[in-house]
Amino acid sequence: MQDYRYQRELTGVSAQWHRVILPDEIFGKVAPDLRDIRIFGITTSGDTVESPYLLQVMREKESHKEVPFQLFNRVETKSGFFYTFEVKENTPVNQIKLKFTQQNFDWLVALEGSQDQRDWFTIIKDYRILSIKNELTDFQFTTLNIPDSKYRYYRVFIEAKIKPDLIHADIGQNV
Repeated sequence: MQDYRYQRELTGVSAQWHRVILPDEIFGKVAPDLRDIRIFGITTSGDTVESPYLLQVMREKESHKEVPFQLFNRVETKSGFFYTFEVKENTPVNQIKLKFTQQNFDWLVALEGSQDQRDWFTIIKDYRILSIKNELTDFQFTTLNIPDSKYRYYRVFIEAKIKPDLIHADIGQNV
């Protein structure tokens, strides 16, 4: 144990399973990913035994704030389908969740933002959304994760031959 630059004694250990809260000063002495932390026990005969441990890192809980909006335009063109949303608050948006009645699809999506519906700015393009449902799997990926954006209008374009039946949308910000 002399090979370690920093050591700290654990006190109050009375059971086989217990929780150890790492003190703040230890984080300046260990690797950023905590890979060099070791817990040793000393037997009554003076031998050292390395103890296995589970490391649980506390993180801030991510929250989702829904932003009120209205879907007011559904348009079909030769190349695909447009869905336009008007956001009711001047709040940043970084996620749009889409839900469709179709169960099997693989579509490319573009998302644009505008303040006045005249000038549109591309936020994302060629973004794949898909749904697979069969006897082996049931998977959907229909959430658009985007950089923080602050527009009054958002327009989703879906490149598809068959009309996507959009039944629900959720616009919001993950914090």
